[in-house]
Amino acid sequence: MTRHRNDTLTRRQMLKTAGAAGILSLFPSIVPASVLGKHAPSNRINVGLIGMGRHADYSNLPAFLHSDDTHVVAVCDVDRWRLDSAKKKTDQHYGNSDCRAYTDWREVIARDDIDAVMISTTDQWHVPIALAAARARKHVCCEKPLSLSVAEGRLLADVAKKPSLLRKSDPPMFGRNGPCVRHDQDLCGVDWRTVGVPA
Repeated sequence: MTRHRNDTLTRRQMLKTAGAAGILSLFPSIVPASVLGKHAPSNRINVGLIGMGRHADYSNLPAFLHSDDTHVVAVCDVDRWRLDSAKKKTDQHYGNSDCRAYTDWREVIARDDIDAVMISTTDQWHVPIALAAARARKHVCCEKPLSLSVAEGRLLADVAKKPSLLRKSDPPMFGRNGPCVRHDQDLCGVDWRTVGVPA
């Protein structure tokens, strides 16, 4: 009986097979733990905070930083001191310098990697920023008052009716559950809070 060359395993084939098996066995140790499980980037909501005044600094920013569901990737304010302070706190919390600082809110909304914005500006800016964010398909959380007039509120409510947008105003998100909790369906685009008209 004669052996054909195709029936035997050559040294080159054996090394390729062993090398591939070795690389595959190393895969779990190469992938960082932050990519897998509960804290994976795909399981967290990238948030940009617009307006870093007193309430944002003492309430909103810490709530988002300490939430397992969110990751603060941008802060924005026209006041350089407040902006630098918010960026420093964010960078210290995450142990890196990945948070971007902006003085123009339009740059925050233009980022494709930001899923949601928290608007904590002075009242007259709430509707223009929320409208731009909603039109850019961002989830929107906003301090109260959401609008300064019924007409503004109606305009914002009409734009926010589009599917998959969170329309949420103010403190309930910072209560006992923390920001953007999934079990309350906030930031998942399901929950609707009445805009402009008290219950």
